[in-house]
Amino acid sequence: MATDINHNLHPLGFLGELRARAGENIVLNFSKYSYRRRERRDERVSFAVPICEVTPKWLLSQLKGLQPYQELAIESRVQVNGLRRHIPMLDFHGMRKGQLLAIMEVFPDYYAEGMQVYFSGRSFHAYFPHLLTSRQWVKFMGSALLCNTPSSDVIDQRWVGHRLIGGYAALRWSNNTPQHSHYPTRIDLKMLDLPFSEKSKLLHVGRS
Repeated sequence: MATDINHNLHPLGFLGELRARAGENIVLNFSKYSYRRRERRDERVSFAVPICEVTPKWLLSQLKGLQPYQELAIESRVQVNGLRRHIPMLDFHGMRKGQLLAIMEVFPDYYAEGMQVYFSGRSFHAYFPHLLTSRQWVKFMGSALLCNTPSSDVIDQRWVGHRLIGGYAALRWSNNTPQHSHYPTRIDLKMLDLPFSEKSKLLHVGRS
């Protein structure tokens, strides 16, 4: 339900960090899509909104306007002074200790500055308050895949594949289908280094 949202813990709060670092002259892109498990096609309706207009009131209106089984997502692609840029964002598993550290080892140290992580109910969403060119974004996504090893999957490879084919990343902001237990909720980064048993208990993993 849209009325259940906690704006202080929702990814909406990440935009404040992005505006502080990249300025006000940013036009964001969002999309509405219907979830289909294991579907290879990614059908979305995208639309642009100036960052200054994305407020709690705007978000509530968008959530209330979703059709049944339709979700709202923020996209990585933005416009800044007429130029295409991308917000670095990732979908990762994060249930094993040290997985965030494994991700950060493949990126420059400054990426950690201002990074925010949200628990989506099944995985974790990471947002970085930087803007990349299209070429830099492709390298970012490819670098993320290097975190995976034969014995440990850190990054959601299907998500990366879909997003590279689509030409932009996208992460869910809503909670409008049964398979999602709640809205993406910001967590303390220290939680990611807890053992699985403690982490799953705090995050209520497994609840519907």
